[in-house]
Amino acid sequence: MKDCIFCKIINKDIPATILYEDDKTFVFLDIAPATQKGGHTLVMPKNHYELVSEMSDDDSKAVMLTIKKLALALSKAALLSIPPTRPTLWVATRPTRRQ
Repeated sequence: MKDCIFCKIINKDIPATILYEDDKTFVFLDIAPATQKGGHTLVMPKNHYELVSEMSDDDSKAVMLTIKKLALALSKAALLSIPPTRPTLWVATRPTRRQ
């Protein structure tokens, strides 16, 4: 979608701190983290969808597998941090005012 901020980030028209990318998913840090401690990571399908319910089964599976990879990596990293951190999954079901 032409005006979608996330599509612009995925297409690298807008700079972002990219954590992971494969042929179906794109993972990057939010520029406005949800907490003051940071760690707000976005996992997106490369195809544009306005709602999660619109996603294809293939893209849904790819996103969940990427989340699993990320959660495993964060869990391993948490063993090294004091205090340990735990990943939380949040699914946006509609656009927010900031998008």
